Amino acid sequence: TGFGGQNSLRAHFGLGDATIADSVEVYWAGSSTVDKFKDVPVDQFMKITEGQASDIHESLSAVPGQFVLNQNYPNPFNPTTKISYNLPFAAKTTLEVFSLNGQKVMTVEQGVKSAGFNTLELDASALSSGVYLYRLSSGGFSAVKKFILLK
Repeated sequence: TGFGGQNSLRAHFGLGDATIADSVEVYWAGSSTVDKFKDVPVDQFMKITEGQASDIHESLSAVPGQFVLNQNYPNPFNPTTKISYNLPFAAKTTLEVFSLNGQKVMTVEQGVKSAGFNTLELDASALSSGVYLYRLSSGGFSAVKKFILLK
């Protein structure tokens, strides 16, 4: 029947320090449709259309308003972790990993990326245990975060 007779509902819920919701399920009133989404970026408004969960990028029409580099998850990790970032417009983008002494040890992603919410899985199996920095550079924006690799 909808929320308060309206065709839309805004829901806000806390996820702590998480940058991605593992899954979101929408149960549509008056039908047996259940739309399920995986790896949904947090801190955004989403427009979800009933029955369109086959591809989250087609059914969620949200574009971030600013550049954001999120903290990797899990952290500490061994040997893989997920890194997510937001691009408000398409831009040449580079994601690099550095040792604490500033030496570049890995280029994770490089090239022109579309606007939107991006998540990648970093495989650090070739690196030694320790603390590393990762830097996102895109469209004049640059941000650095720290992660811990424990083997």
